[in-house]
Amino acid sequence: MLQTQKKQCTTFMYFIMQGDGGMKITVKLFTTLKKYLGEAGSGTGTLDLREGMKIFQLLDQLKIPKDIPKIVLVNSQQKTLEEPLKEGDTVSVFPPIAGG
Repeated sequence: MLQTQKKQCTTFMYFIMQGDGGMKITVKLFTTLKKYLGEAGSGTGTLDLREGMKIFQLLDQLKIPKDIPKIVLVNSQQKTLEEPLKEGDTVSVFPPIAGG
């Protein structure tokens, strides 16, 4: 069972999710996805997750709907949702961007 705690920093708020394991990762959600990190509004958070958690499990934990198209990068490299996460990873999630 995960619990969310909100902590205040000098410039932004971030969330820590306490799980059964112990790996810290950074999550960056962009544009319309920022709201899934909670009230912080910055779209960036530090999470404490269980060892070996996969990207799709992280997205489920954040309650990002599966049907929302997204691009996921781990440490600036595109990854599949089945990729396991490691201590210190930075996960960036973008909605598709179109323009013209």
